Amino acid sequence: MCRRAPLSPVRVLLLLGVPIVLATGCREPAREVYERAKLAAEQGDEATFTACLTARSQALWAGLKEAEAKSGNVLKAITDSNVAKAVLPRGSVKKRKAADGKEEDDIKEDGHVTAFIVETSDGPVALYMRLERGQWRVDLPELATFYKAARPEPSP
Repeated sequence: MCRRAPLSPVRVLLLLGVPIVLATGCREPAREVYERAKLAAEQGDEATFTACLTARSQALWAGLKEAEAKSGNVLKAITDSNVAKAVLPRGSVKKRKAADGKEEDDIKEDGHVTAFIVETSDGPVALYMRLERGQWRVDLPELATFYKAARPEPSP
């Protein structure tokens, strides 16, 4: 009869701990993703900007680009980097006092959604991010408004 040796505590920790560390240890903080998206929008770096978006926001952005191409670039103004700047609030993340009296970012995380307030020159704006495939991504529901405005109506 073949008997299997019991797992040592070290092996149990490795078997359980490594997947957990791999799943969470490489996640870029939500605030850093926002800052990267904001910088990319300011620099007109569309590839980096869209990589920071949720899949839904990426699809809407691609739809805007497609509408632009079909319009013979008449809609170019809608999809230039100014729109990326317009739909992504630019400013600083609102701060709060921590228990130790120090200031920290006022970010609320609830499972797969995080929210924070961006203090802009026009006033505070809520920004939502979603956890997609283990990474935080900016969710821009405002893109749906641009998409509806840019999409040509079907001919009767």
